[in-house]
Amino acid sequence: MYLILPRPVMWFIDITSRCNLKCKHCYFYFHEIKKENNKELSTAEIIKILEKTVEPGNLVHLSGGEPLLRHDLDKIVKKIHQLKGIASITTNGTLIDNSRIDSLLHFDRIQISLDGLKETHEYFRGKGSFDLTLSGIEKLIEKNKKFVVGTILTKKVIQNGEVFRLLDFLEERGVPSFRIMRFIPKNKFQKKFQITKEEYKKVLFQLIKERKSRNIKILKSPFEFLLTTPPKRESSSCVLGCGAGFISASITVNGYMVPCTTAPYSEDKDNFLLDKYNIVEKIYQNHPIFIQWRNQHPKTCEGCPYFYMCYGGCRAAIKDDGKDPLCWIRNQA
Repeated sequence: MYLILPRPVMWFIDITSRCNLKCKHCYFYFHEIKKENNKELSTAEIIKILEKTVEPGNLVHLSGGEPLLRHDLDKIVKKIHQLKGIASITTNGTLIDNSRIDSLLHFDRIQISLDGLKETHEYFRGKGSFDLTLSGIEKLIEKNKKFVVGTILTKKVIQNGEVFRLLDFLEERGVPSFRIMRFIPKNKFQKKFQITKEEYKKVLFQLIKERKSRNIKILKSPFEFLLTTPPKRESSSCVLGCGAGFISASITVNGYMVPCTTAPYSEDKDNFLLDKYNIVEKIYQNHPIFIQWRNQHPKTCEGCPYFYMCYGGCRAAIKDDGKDPLCWIRNQA
């Protein structure tokens, strides 16, 4: 049985499609989005959407593109706090300088993307990006601001245990928190970066061990609960897989409400949030894109005793054979 909230409590908003980097593993450049509709929302439009969506206690996560390319972040985060929401942001960190650091300090949660040590990170994000990101990280540490470094788990970063050498590197510099994120290839070129379920399971096992002895906090990862004995979740309302379409929703760069922006989505007048007649609860509960999303769990999940915890894994990553490639429980073939 699904836990489906009456309306989202977590919002993921792409506030820009612009970026100062061109990363090899980014989903944004390969998204099925109509270029003529790819118009960045104005400050007033974003505030209007926030007023329509955010309720007290909701998490509002800003991403892109690179959010720091916008110069209205102070106004956006101020509005989130006025609505009693929790303001969160993901940035590549390269634009964090003395003129932008104060804008970041207003956020409740910050994630900086770092995809390996220098050679690996710059393979994906470009020459010079590592030192710029590291400089941004150091500025946050100097300000005693809590943040998390997020690393996309690719073939390159798990080779020769690099992910754990990266942990050493971050811990030595006083980074407070670390997390791994799954990689979802969007084209044939990107598929070579995809790790196997066996590789993922091995990394998770080691991270659980590392968590006990590290001075850097290691956040929990998808499917990690399957490695506890017996598998368990921490509360009855906790979704340990992806909450997209069940407890969260996303807003595209041009104002459409969808389950997740990393998967193909439809844009029509009925899920356009700037239309005054469109109500959040109605879109969330009744729009075909949300209904289809919830119903497309992998067939291999049927009958799985852990389905009520993970909800079928990541729907954006489901392969043609109907399986989440990182699940090792119902994905043996």
